[in-house]
Amino acid sequence: MCSTTRMAQARRRRVPHNRSYTAALAATAMRGVRGAGHEVDLIDLIEDGFNPVMTKDDLAGWRLKSVVDPVAADYQRRLMEADHLVFHADAGERCRDENDAGGPRARD
Repeated sequence: MCSTTRMAQARRRRVPHNRSYTAALAATAMRGVRGAGHEVDLIDLIEDGFNPVMTKDDLAGWRLKSVVDPVAADYQRRLMEADHLVFHADAGERCRDENDAGGPRARD
């Protein structure tokens, strides 16, 4: 099983990876921001179970300039109230098959 599959399974189980590089970056940023006397409002999409796929209802709401998903509405409110934003995305790892040496593939 490749590491991407293991990570996806861990996310479905909502297993925190508090010792990961991403967690360390987030903790360092929050420590610095708080140390400078600012408030931190962390939005963790995985922890919240956020679904990034726009549904038919979401699209209809977007056309009417309304928000259907209460989680998305909460995110919008929090983002609008923020003075500063810090974004960090964990791109993860990609699976490699046994023939992939990590470089570009030759074309036939």
